Amino acid sequence: MANSTFHSGQHGKMKAVSQNGTPISPAADLPTSKWGMTIKGNNKDVSNSRDGRKRVPGLQDAELTFELPYDSANDPTLVANGGLTDRSVIVFNGYIDDTHFYAGTFIVDEIGPGSEIEGEVNFTVKASMESGTITYPVYP
Repeated sequence: MANSTFHSGQHGKMKAVSQNGTPISPAADLPTSKWGMTIKGNNKDVSNSRDGRKRVPGLQDAELTFELPYDSANDPTLVANGGLTDRSVIVFNGYIDDTHFYAGTFIVDEIGPGSEIEGEVNFTVKASMESGTITYPVYP
C-alpha cells in the first residue's frame, strides 16, 4: 500500500510545454481553479523473516486534477490558447496562498467538458506525474 498525501487549492496556473510530443513555443500560461494533487511515496515493503518489517522509499508519484474555464473564443485545446490535449506535457503550479505553491511536470490523461455554472463551462483535466519530483512550498 502506497503512502499518499492530498493537497488542494482554489487557484493555480499551468503551461503546456508539448502537445503529442511536439514542443509548443511560446507556451501560454493558463489560469486554473479547483485543483487537487495526491502525492504518493510508493514505499516498498522489503520485509523478510530474518530482519522483520522494513520499508524503503520508492519513486515519488503524483496525480493531479484541476479545472480550466472554457469559452469558444478561448478554447484551451487550441495551440494559440495553450494547446492542451490528452498526452500534453504540462508544468503545473498549484497555489495554497498568494505566494506559496506546489509544482511539478505532468502528462494529461483526460480532458473534457465538465461542469457548467451560471453559463460558464469548465474543462476538467486529470494528469499523472511525467518526470522528476514534486516541488513543495518553501517558507522562510
